[in-house]
Amino acid sequence: LAGAALLCAPVNWPDGPRPLGERPAEMVRVQANAAVNRMFIAACDRCGEERGVNWVGGSTIVDADGYPLAGRDRESAEQLLLAELDLTQAWHKSISEHNHVHLDRRPALY
Repeated sequence: LAGAALLCAPVNWPDGPRPLGERPAEMVRVQANAAVNRMFIAACDRCGEERGVNWVGGSTIVDADGYPLAGRDRESAEQLLLAELDLTQAWHKSISEHNHVHLDRRPALY
């Protein structure tokens, strides 16, 4: 609402059980939140194991539609993710001619 085009989120996602073949839900949530808010998100996650905790290794950069530009899959080792971002895409908050992520909000209801 304040005009941010890119959210950078340092995260610590502990690894947990998930159905075979499924991506970590944390990574899917980053994609969903980017799409819902029409903004880019870069999440930087821990990887490997530390003090008996396994980490997701789910670093990702997603576009304003929620699609991964880098870091589509989790990694067990350190990595450097790079992506070119056209931040002007995040200034367009219309999903369709009838849906606008800011103008359609109804704060009085929540």
